[in-house]
Amino acid sequence: DLEVPQGIIFGFLGPNGAGKTTTLRILTTVLSYDEGEVLVAGHNVLTDPQEVRRRIGYVSQKGGADRRSTGWENLILQGQLHGISDAEAKSQAHSLVEAFSLGECVHRLVESYSGGQQRRLDIALGMMHKPEILFLDEPTNGLDPQNRANLWEKIRELKKEGVTVFLTS
Repeated sequence: DLEVPQGIIFGFLGPNGAGKTTTLRILTTVLSYDEGEVLVAGHNVLTDPQEVRRRIGYVSQKGGADRRSTGWENLILQGQLHGISDAEAKSQAHSLVEAFSLGECVHRLVESYSGGQQRRLDIALGMMHKPEILFLDEPTNGLDPQNRANLWEKIRELKKEGVTVFLTS
């Protein structure tokens, strides 16, 4: 059994090949499972996956931004995919650009971003619909020490806002 309290940063640690990413994919409704019961935010991932997805954000190891679009276009599209009105999507995108210090690059193509900028955009995309729980798979992988420290600061800020952060490393 695994129970993660609300509003904390929870580290799911283990060596490569231990099943961290597989577990994360099950928790985020990407993969099915054979036995037991999995509840996320009080909802069963097999019988109520839509409700689980409404309550979570998921940022994979490789990220999910369209590299041939701007950060802004990615954020707005993410809002639209979650059924957010255009006005709310723009408002939320502005808030996330500020929160994740993306103002200097948000109107450039993502393919021109540094590793730290891409990772911050990926997390902003995961936050676009204001989830209760944010799943981060290896969030600092490949980042230099300064970008890693900056990203940890952003993750701590999410916790202060009441978001549960579940990350692998």
